[in-house]
Amino acid sequence: MLDLHDDFKAILQKLRNATGDVDPIVICPELVRETWGVYSFNAFTQDYCDRLLKLERHTLICPAFGLKPVIDQLSPSIQVLADAFFQYEARLVHHHAFTVRSSDNCPGPQTDDADIIFNVRLAGDYDNSTLIFCGDIGEPDHRLLSHVTTHHPGQAIVHLGMRRQGAPATSVDQQSFTNLVMWSKAAPRYTRTLYKKELRPPDLACVSATHDRDYFALTGTSPTGALSKAWCPPAHAQYANFYARLPS
Repeated sequence: MLDLHDDFKAILQKLRNATGDVDPIVICPELVRETWGVYSFNAFTQDYCDRLLKLERHTLICPAFGLKPVIDQLSPSIQVLADAFFQYEARLVHHHAFTVRSSDNCPGPQTDDADIIFNVRLAGDYDNSTLIFCGDIGEPDHRLLSHVTTHHPGQAIVHLGMRRQGAPATSVDQQSFTNLVMWSKAAPRYTRTLYKKELRPPDLACVSATHDRDYFALTGTSPTGALSKAWCPPAHAQYANFYARLPS
């Protein structure tokens, strides 16, 4: 059974009762607009976070136990948030939840293969829990830093999957966290991202070890096997004097 924080319950009630084109920030004082297209609020109680951590340990032993009950109960609320935050007209019909730990070899900021991302911290340090946001995939500022925030236990951060975001690769080793991430997608439809030319070299905080062809040239480090799969930016979208030096 979901054990939602009172703030989350209040937000859902106000958004469901809202009529017309209303800014969710205006009617929901419990809600924080971190930056454009990114919202945060207290979502789960501490007790529920602890129960989900225990569920995760059972899932590792028996995958069939899974997070499906959580997904089934949470998905209608995700639709409410998507409609209010992003005026999302499509119905979200595919949902997938998983946990992410600081020990999972996080590659740094990246975009996600989903339309809506619901990311809740279940456990972690209050004083050292950085989460960064860059630009939207395909935009000139795709790899430029736009916002830095903290992520505390029980807090949800909701954004679109096209937004590059994550824990900075340079600080993952200094953080300790476990997050529950839920990906929600509408019915499959053909979309093609048109990449615009990048404005300038990326901010180092936004560089991805698995995505970016210039990762080694910019950082001087090369995660094992990562650069062979790098694709960003496409050749036509490279910033001036782009250099993708590979390790010798």
